[in-house]
Amino acid sequence: MEVTLFGLGMIQIGFCSFNIAISSNSYRASKNQIFLVLLSSFLIVFINGLSILIICFFDIPNPSLSYIPYIAYQVFGITGNATFFVTYLFLALLNYDRPPLYEILYFTTLLTGYIFLAFLPANYEFYYDNTLGIYNFQYNFLIQIIILILVVSAFIYYVIILLQIRKLSQHHIQQRALKLLFIGLLVTVLGLIIPVSFNHREWILFFNSVGIFLLGFSFYRNPNMVFLNPKHLLYLIITNKDGRTYYAQEFHDFFSDVDENLVGGALSALSVVFTNIFKSEHGLSQIRMKDRTILFQTIDRISVVLIVSRSTFLLQNTLFSFSRALIEKYKTQFETWDGNLNRFEGISTLITQYFPFMKQ
Repeated sequence: MEVTLFGLGMIQIGFCSFNIAISSNSYRASKNQIFLVLLSSFLIVFINGLSILIICFFDIPNPSLSYIPYIAYQVFGITGNATFFVTYLFLALLNYDRPPLYEILYFTTLLTGYIFLAFLPANYEFYYDNTLGIYNFQYNFLIQIIILILVVSAFIYYVIILLQIRKLSQHHIQQRALKLLFIGLLVTVLGLIIPVSFNHREWILFFNSVGIFLLGFSFYRNPNMVFLNPKHLLYLIITNKDGRTYYAQEFHDFFSDVDENLVGGALSALSVVFTNIFKSEHGLSQIRMKDRTILFQTIDRISVVLIVSRSTFLLQNTLFSFSRALIEKYKTQFETWDGNLNRFEGISTLITQYFPFMKQ
């Protein structure tokens, strides 16, 4: 078992190191804050894998050095729970404009509660297991029940959010990634529930390592490519401050007969009017209606407007990243535009990169 756990620990560390670099580069390139969440999660899993290596190979039954595996076990438990929290945060940002405050407080309580329980000496016995050849924990029955309740309640939250996202997803790549994410959560939860009842710490390490690896593998490439829900997007239009339309793309049949020049002029005028009324240096960021939200992103007098059925944190950040890439690529064309719309035909390719699985 120690060899297996060591292999899993090495896979976690290598996998996370690779993805930490990818997430860092992606954030620097796009400024999409969802990559900061990914970066945080991979850092946590990296520390988790490091603690597994220490636990597996620190097998010297020397009481004076017992604090090393003790700290490693505590770090393992804390990072495991922190992974739960960051996973929830990631899913919530894919599905909400901002995570509900009561849910953030709930998961924060879970994490702080575990840390509090973990450092109460009266709740466990830390000893060297001659049979396994490693240091081990013996939790009392009350703590086992509390951990069981916390893990099950957290898992229920994840399932609710996953079902909401899966309901909106359409492409087979999205479905496959969500299934893998669900399996990773399930394996992690089983690893925390089953071994608690039988007190086999090595199985906790095994299940947690496999589950966390599956979680990371499900969205390690590009969260936009997998988790951006097509049903949210309705219409995208690019205009200048004067209301002239450079490009428009409908993602829903409802907008197929819309006059893009009329829409562009109206949205541009709306942004200018409210900016002047409130004496703001910045234009509108969004307008909410009952079943529609209009997202604005203005850079260098160019406005990119996205009409969606429901705004999410990921959508807002993806729109910002798309707008930056658009301005960088077509800045000269915008400044010297002579009314020829053919100069912007390549924008459709850029849309596909940032808003995949859309109707083109």
